[in-house]
Amino acid sequence: MSRYGVIGMALVPFLFREQRLLFWAWNPIVPILPFAFAIALSGGISTGALPLLPLFYADRRLQTIWLDDTCQGILAAIERAVTGTVYLAHPESTPMRQFYTGIASIDGIRLKTLPFPGDLALFGIGLLESIGLKPPITSDNLLGIKHLRAFDPSPDLARLGLSPLSFHESLGRL
Repeated sequence: MSRYGVIGMALVPFLFREQRLLFWAWNPIVPILPFAFAIALSGGISTGALPLLPLFYADRRLQTIWLDDTCQGILAAIERAVTGTVYLAHPESTPMRQFYTGIASIDGIRLKTLPFPGDLALFGIGLLESIGLKPPITSDNLLGIKHLRAFDPSPDLARLGLSPLSFHESLGRL
C-alpha cells in the first residue's frame, strides 16, 4: 500500500471515531484526484498543453459515482440507520482510457492516450524522488493506480434502494 493509503487508513479511526457509518469509496478515486484537480483548476484540458495523455497501468478500471447519487446514498443510510462499511459506486467499472477521453469530450476535445508501462514509470519516478526532485506525478499516485481493486457495491446499493448513474449517464449531466 502506498504512503497515501497508509495515512488515509490511519486517519479513518480519528475521523469517524464517534460514528458507526463509514462510506469507503476512496479506492477508485484516490489515484485520479491529482489529475482531476489539475484539469478542473486549468479550466479543462488544453490540447496545446496536453496533446497526448500517458496512461500508466492502462488496463485498470475505475468505479465512479455521480455526486447527487453519493448524497442520496448518505441520506438513505442515515434514514435507514445503516451501519458499518457502505460501498457506493456504479456496479460497472470504466476503463481508464474511456474515463479520461469522456472527461475531455465535455470540452469538445478528442484526447489521445498512450499506454505506458506503469512499473517502468514507477521506477523512473522513484529515482527522481530519491534525488530530491518533485515530479508532477508521484510514486504514491502510481502505486494507487497499480493497486486499484474493484468491489461489488450491489448489496449496499440494494440496502439503500439506490440506482446510481453510470459514468456515461453522469457525463451527460455535466
